[in-house]
Amino acid sequence: MLIEMLRFTLRTVLRLAAICAAATLAGLLFDLIGFPLPWLVGAIFFAAIATNLGLDVRVPLITRPIGQVLIAGSVGLAFTPK
Repeated sequence: MLIEMLRFTLRTVLRLAAICAAATLAGLLFDLIGFPLPWLVGAIFFAAIATNLGLDVRVPLITRPIGQVLIAGSVGLAFTPK
């Protein structure tokens, strides 16, 4: 199963890069307008709009643990000892 998850084609890599770039731009837009949790909401907003337009925004399963670590780290950094 792991070998199947690691089989990336150039098309898959380029599609993933385009999805990440669009989600980043959406996060930047939400950050510029001062929306709370702009990077999370922007990416979700992008995914919702793209899906409703019929675009395939699914990402390879191997990226899930990476995303979970990034989200956990950013949530953890929001807490302070005080």
